[in-house]
Amino acid sequence: MFIMFIECLRIPIQVWVLRFDIWGFKSRFFGTVEGQMAEEDTQNEGQLAVDVYQDDHSVYILAPVAGVKANQVDISITDEVVTIRGERVSGHDSADEQHFTKECYWGAFSRSYVMPIAVNSDKAKATLKDGMLRIVIPKDEKVMTKFIEVSDT
Repeated sequence: MFIMFIECLRIPIQVWVLRFDIWGFKSRFFGTVEGQMAEEDTQNEGQLAVDVYQDDHSVYILAPVAGVKANQVDISITDEVVTIRGERVSGHDSADEQHFTKECYWGAFSRSYVMPIAVNSDKAKATLKDGMLRIVIPKDEKVMTKFIEVSDT
């Protein structure tokens, strides 16, 4: 009986934990791991969602920053951490507005991502198109796969 009760609570708890993590509370209160937010993100800034993937030559970071112009985004890259900072400005906030729902985040945002592999930060490039920030960071030569040809001798 107790197991059935716990099982019924599982989905609402998972939804709560997901919302908890989206708002950035989980990372801020329970620490970080490699590939997650770095400690330097401040608590008064919104957390930026990112997708990070790789191919044979580069690491790619995608972040939705709708409503933000390229000159409103700051990106810093070291060999270990990529930090994205910016601010979304609402053009229609008024004291007289009575919102039914306000789910969009307006204000400063930042995200620091600890790179799981060595990268060459000197050759990184970033583009902003259709509200999507795309950062391409070449992998360091030491971590790239090298193919060796076998000879018949």
